[in-house]
Amino acid sequence: MKANLVRIDYLDNPKFPRVDVFVSVSDANGLPIKNLTQDAFTLTENSSPASSESFEATQNKEQPLNLRM
Repeated sequence: MKANLVRIDYLDNPKFPRVDVFVSVSDANGLPIKNLTQDAFTLTENSSPASSESFEATQNKEQPLNLRM
């Protein structure tokens, strides 16, 4: 059984220690999982829980279409 895939797409850290992390989450078939909330994620730093100041779910509509045949 395949698991969901979480991919870090981009880290934006010029305002360190604030770091913005952009991720994509797809299901076992490679399809995006939509409508995720902050409760769906666990944030850790060096294996220790870290706090998140904000969470914003977005959808990249400019992402090119990916077809598997």
